[in-house]
Amino acid sequence: MPVDPHLLTEFLVDGTVGVLAGRIGDWLRRRHTARRRLNTAVGTLFIGLGVRLAAER
Repeated sequence: MPVDPHLLTEFLVDGTVGVLAGRIGDWLRRRHTARRRLNTAVGTLFIGLGVRLAAER
């Protein structure tokens, strides 16, 4: 039975994303400064999006 190339590509991409996400998560757990900076950046992004949404209405 032949393997669908799209299925193979999806499996490789999703598997790679899963492995990298796990490694990045482990790295962030060990480095409190990086985690704090990431949280600050995401918080700033959410505030900016909220201000933009409020300004449009």
